[in-house]
Amino acid sequence: MFKIDYKISYDEFVKTIYHHARKYEIKVADPHKQCVTVNALITKAKEEESKRHYANAYYYVNKCLLFFDKEENPVNFTQSDPSTKKIFSEALDLEAKLKRKELPIEYNAMIEEIDRREPERRRIVAQQLESDSSDVNGNKEFSESVDVHLTRQQQLLSSESNSVDELLQRLRWTSVPDMRYVTQRTVFNRPPGPPTHDIISASELSPVPVYPTPPDRNARPGLVSHSNYTACVLNQSSAPLSVQRRGIVNLGNTCYMNSVLQVLNSTQLGQYFLTDDYVSHLTTIKGKLTRLINSFSFVIRELNRADCNFSVSASPFKAALGDYYEGLQNSSQQDANEFLRVLLDGIHSALNMNERNRVTFPEIDNSKGTDDELARRYWAQYYQKNSSIIVDYCAFQERSAIVCPSCNHQSRSFNVSLSLEIPIPQTSSKVSLDDCFATYCREEILDNASMYKCPNCHQKVNARKQLLFYSAPPVLFITLKRFRCYGDFTSASKVNSTVFFSKTLSIAPYMCSMFSKTKYNLVGIVNHQGNMHGGHYTADAVGADGVWCHFSDERVTKADVADNNLAYILCYVR
Repeated sequence: MFKIDYKISYDEFVKTIYHHARKYEIKVADPHKQCVTVNALITKAKEEESKRHYANAYYYVNKCLLFFDKEENPVNFTQSDPSTKKIFSEALDLEAKLKRKELPIEYNAMIEEIDRREPERRRIVAQQLESDSSDVNGNKEFSESVDVHLTRQQQLLSSESNSVDELLQRLRWTSVPDMRYVTQRTVFNRPPGPPTHDIISASELSPVPVYPTPPDRNARPGLVSHSNYTACVLNQSSAPLSVQRRGIVNLGNTCYMNSVLQVLNSTQLGQYFLTDDYVSHLTTIKGKLTRLINSFSFVIRELNRADCNFSVSASPFKAALGDYYEGLQNSSQQDANEFLRVLLDGIHSALNMNERNRVTFPEIDNSKGTDDELARRYWAQYYQKNSSIIVDYCAFQERSAIVCPSCNHQSRSFNVSLSLEIPIPQTSSKVSLDDCFATYCREEILDNASMYKCPNCHQKVNARKQLLFYSAPPVLFITLKRFRCYGDFTSASKVNSTVFFSKTLSIAPYMCSMFSKTKYNLVGIVNHQGNMHGGHYTADAVGADGVWCHFSDERVTKADVADNNLAYILCYVR
């Protein structure tokens, strides 16, 4: 976990390990349990030392010594078990041995490895930042990297063409939960699940139509006011940074990862991993998922350290990510949106307390019941097998309605999503985020190959389909679909339209329910500069002091105005 990716002093290396061992500790109040804990920690420290993992051994021995620190742990448990005195003595001896002799060995080996691979890392990073593609066209290794990147983009883009078929499949096989098995649980240190909360009663507002009137298909969508088409100024004042910000080392084409991590650090998810509360929700104490989430927590904590200003090493997280998801294992250029979805899924899987539930449900009749009734059934079914911090913060429901023009039969589904991908309308080279939302929620006709077979009249018809939001999450990730493919992948291209957005957002016009909390504040932007063949990712993110910074891997500067031409992923929070 404590691998370094660039040269820092030995004292800084030791301080980093000590910081994580001493600052983040699960409190154990019971003296007997403390005895068991310190015994497990000293055993783990010895095990790591025997494997020559001296940094890890130093970490565990310091966590062990923390229990003997009267200021940190006022509970006097040393007299309750005679063996604890022996453990204390062993821990002191091991700590001194590691710091004096063994830890420098591992540190020097890391420095030698950095010297060995630094020229190659610099070459890859410089290649990634190269704006003139003619300089790299003759580079065989670069071409192979591009081929891998293009293949991945092709896989992502081609999946969009199957969205209607997948929707119809979900409508056919979705089932309703048996409410006898739906239980209410209190989850501590986490917000309540999103979909059925903050719904205003019908007595407070006039009811929403079952099927909202679609916008004018000939009108430009989302044209609310001219303020939609103005640049987003991130910092209003010229005040200097009051909180130190840290960059993340580019390990070679890892700018996609670094940018998303900086944005996540500005959300409630980042704050959640600054404590050890997540450990109690882990579904397993070993394995790929545990390594992924522990290394992610390590990066977030390093980004928030105020006692140093050098860049963060994320190589343990990158290694754990590659073990979890093979598609992100190599050093080729990757898609930031794909990485975000993989990471959210990984964190959810690691902390999903309902993963092992084996409950079967009867089928849902999508044509009967009010929107609220159907939405609650869908949510109950989903929540029976999905309960994690990711669900609490990111999950929301979309209402998909399909109406048969022959018999007016209506099928509705309320599926759960963790992030949002919206198209960029091609009505102009300059559009607003409202335009994108209106295009996403605009009614469409299922015709030609997408004709809908009505389950009521059993005819294939040109049905009407519309997506609207039923609920809104505390953290909303919006990906602008800047990469498009028309038929053959050789025609794939990037949409370079200017997309205007502001630091505030309301999705109330696109709701089909009376969900009340629909206003958001912008906290992060992932930018992409380049084309389908490659490029460079950067991030703009707001800190705890309210000041926005621009992150380009290790380089951190104060942000000015958002780049509406490069914005790819927007992160809003309530």
